[in-house]
Amino acid sequence: AALLAARAVSHRDLANAIRALSMDAVEAANSGHAGMPMGMADVATVLFTRFLKFDPAQPDWPDRDRFVLSADLGLDQVLSYRLDDDDAKLTIPRQPFVRTPAGAGPRHLTFHPNGRWVYVIHELSNAVSVLDYNKRSGVLIERQTLSTLPADFEGTSHCADVKVTPDGRFVYGTNRGHDSIAIYRVGKSGKLTTVAIVPSLGKGPQNLAITPDGRLLLCANMPQWQRGRVPDRQQEWWTEVGG
Repeated sequence: AALLAARAVSHRDLANAIRALSMDAVEAANSGHAGMPMGMADVATVLFTRFLKFDPAQPDWPDRDRFVLSADLGLDQVLSYRLDDDDAKLTIPRQPFVRTPAGAGPRHLTFHPNGRWVYVIHELSNAVSVLDYNKRSGVLIERQTLSTLPADFEGTSHCADVKVTPDGRFVYGTNRGHDSIAIYRVGKSGKLTTVAIVPSLGKGPQNLAITPDGRLLLCANMPQWQRGRVPDRQQEWWTEVGG
């Protein structure tokens, strides 16, 4: 915080200070820290964790806009806020939201490692959308929406989580009801191609996590848990189920 208040600091020190504060906030939200409002775990602090890096070719980068995004299931919108670095306040930007398909119910969102694409999973419509993201203006543009379910599925299911592999090559989404994980390959434009829809090996797959080395995909089924290997590394899945 002292670094943020000081003016005579290097861009690198300022970047490290902002990154550290942002990571603390995200970790607090995801851990259910007392006082954190519901839904904070769905908020993505754009460019502050993985993407905020010192770039000597762009020395004015601290003055550029930074944005916070939030998926709003009830409004069928992805909301956008501008984050002021000096006082940590949120303001309404030129584009305050992007609409998702009516009744879709956007639940979670995640960024591609390149910071240019956002993937939103819709709880009610069982679909995942690809949004282009402008780093400077914060503008979002929907490019594609794909189903997370097989075409012949007629039961009831609801999506939960969406994750991107560290190398940016694959996207995963969970189906609670169909009890499966949808796997997509990321194309050069960020658009997705369905690879497979595989069993989650448990009931109600809720949340996903991918290890930093990209070798393991962890799935938290509501009464159980599983882990599996990422496609194109080894086409083998296994489960470890606890009581």
